[in-house]
Amino acid sequence: MCNEEATGTLDEIGQKDHSVTSEYRIFGPPGTGKTTNLTRQIRRAVDRYGPASVLVTSFSRAAATELIGRDLPINPNRIGTLHSHCYHALGAPLVAESCVDEWNRENPRLGLTAIKRQGKLDGEAAEEAIEQSKDGDQVLQQLSRYRGLLIPIKDWPLALRQIESKLNRYKRDILLMYFTDHI
Repeated sequence: MCNEEATGTLDEIGQKDHSVTSEYRIFGPPGTGKTTNLTRQIRRAVDRYGPASVLVTSFSRAAATELIGRDLPINPNRIGTLHSHCYHALGAPLVAESCVDEWNRENPRLGLTAIKRQGKLDGEAAEEAIEQSKDGDQVLQQLSRYRGLLIPIKDWPLALRQIESKLNRYKRDILLMYFTDHI
C-alpha cells in the first residue's frame, strides 16, 4: 500500500476497496480502536456479502474471543484462529500429539508429552506440558518453528531433518496429523 493510501482514519481506510486481496490488516498498540474498527468492517462485509460468506481469522485466541463477545451478526463459529478454522474444516480430527504412547516406547530419548486433543486447541494444556516436558517436546517445538518460518527442509540441520522424517513416518503409520499440519 502506498503511503498516501495508508493515511486517514481506520474507518476511512476500511471503506476503501479491498477486492484485489480481500484482506484487511490492522496494526497498532492497545487502545487505538483496532477491535472497534474490525467490528465495523465485519458488519460491512456481512451487509455486502451475507453472514455465511464472512470468515474472521485472528492470530490469537484472545483476539478471537474478544470479537466473539462483540455481538457480531455472524455465527461465532465463523470467528477463530487459522488453526482453529482448519481443525474444524477437517472435522475436528484426533491430533497425533495426543497419541504418543507408542512413539515414546519406541523413542525413549525423544519422548513427547501427550496433550489433550481439545486442550491444545483451547490453550489449556500449555502449563501441563511445561510441567511434564520431555526431551522430544523441544525437538517438536523446533520443528514447528522451522515450519512456521517457512525454512526449506533442505536448510534444516541434519539431525532435525532425520527426526522430522521419523515423525512423519510415525504419523503416516497411525494415520494422524500434528496440530501444525492442519494448515
